[in-house]
Amino acid sequence: MSLDEVLLGQVRYRDRGWNEGAAETDALRALSDLGRLAGNVPVILLGHAMGGRTALRAAVHPQVLGVVALAPRLPACENVGGLAGRSILLVQGEDGGTAARRQMQDFVQRARTAGARAGGVVVLGGGPWMARRASTWHGVTAAAVRQMPRPHAQGPHRAWSSPVPVVV
Repeated sequence: MSLDEVLLGQVRYRDRGWNEGAAETDALRALSDLGRLAGNVPVILLGHAMGGRTALRAAVHPQVLGVVALAPRLPACENVGGLAGRSILLVQGEDGGTAARRQMQDFVQRARTAGARAGGVVVLGGGPWMARRASTWHGVTAAAVRQMPRPHAQGPHRAWSSPVPVVV
């Protein structure tokens, strides 16, 4: 599949909120449905806030190459075991606060230890809801998604070489 052949999908959750992992179950079901409809196609998941956490959890699905999680809501104990071999990018707004950035750095480090190609980006002047600096959020997301399906993307990438690069 080339980058000119892209299929977009959106998961509709049965319930609002995390609800003990119901969103993860819905996302995994949607990935299985996609496999039946489109075959064994490579998948990159994109999620915001709880959707970012859901995407990271659903990365255990064999078709998932990577995840871009925007301002993800991740508890400190979030499991990274299913991320081995995946490309992961967490994007956080500067206004998300110091605790959110520390949490992101910790998650990135644990994901790398677990075998993921992981990195984080802080959008300066950006808040967690992405209204400010929307073009920057979009640019970072689009660049990450474009890189993930490429075979050479498995090696180090200069934009992800430090735990949390800063986008100005």
